[in-house]
Amino acid sequence: MNQLLLSLLFLFYLSPNLHAQQNYSGNAVMDCDNSDATGPSPAFLYTCNGKNRSCQAFLIYKSQPPYNTISSISNLLSADPLELARINNFSSSAVFPTDKEEIVPVLCSCSGKYYQATTSYTIPSNYDTYFTIANYTYEGLATCSSLIHENNYSEFGLDIGMKLQVPLRCACPTSNQTKNGTKYLLSYLVSWGDEVRNVSRRFNASTNSVTYANGFTEDNPTVFPFTTILIPLSNEPSSSQTIIHYSLPEATGEVESRLLGTRTRKKTSVRLPDAVAYVLLLYSSTML
Repeated sequence: MNQLLLSLLFLFYLSPNLHAQQNYSGNAVMDCDNSDATGPSPAFLYTCNGKNRSCQAFLIYKSQPPYNTISSISNLLSADPLELARINNFSSSAVFPTDKEEIVPVLCSCSGKYYQATTSYTIPSNYDTYFTIANYTYEGLATCSSLIHENNYSEFGLDIGMKLQVPLRCACPTSNQTKNGTKYLLSYLVSWGDEVRNVSRRFNASTNSVTYANGFTEDNPTVFPFTTILIPLSNEPSSSQTIIHYSLPEATGEVESRLLGTRTRKKTSVRLPDAVAYVLLLYSSTML
């Protein structure tokens, strides 16, 4: 009996490490009606299950006007502008090329069930929704469901000047990851054409470590634009590991206007970042 009790206790304390990786959200982040009532959901944020409740983490954000300078990106993501300039090897007055990956250092901390880097956003337009703020402005570093959960405003009651609390997707290494040499986790924003093995290679991470970090069951799974994957790092990421992404063909104004809530059906060409264009087209196909 004593031996059985000891075995059960051993499994109890070991189990958090056995199941300590995060789970990839997939396209669940596209649904604004997700619930986490029965437990943490990857469609919200990353679960607070690491060795530490707070840590240094990194995000990837693709520059897009008007968020294409040190000051504008640091304000949007509540990042230290000096650190943002340093790690991206840019002067504080530089303008980033459109769709250029920028490394954003953030403080990642537990808040309830989830890790998050917290920022705020003041709504500038009547056409903003939780969906467009999460997926267009924050490019998938925030999720529609987590925004709704974090703020008291109705999904249909957003107005110019309202200030939203925005939890950003980040995580701290688990005990197992730390033992294997991981010091940081990078929330990598997936773009059209990305493959896990190529992104892993670019950031000098093993495919196995990325597979474990995201709960994948295969070495090179399908990943979708508008989602994030975690990249375990033994050193700070470098600007030499970032690239410029090239956009998909132009989306139409009809698609964008439907998602922004406008009534116009005029088809005018608009320039959208690659991942955003892909997801807007994918999402709109169920609406047209």
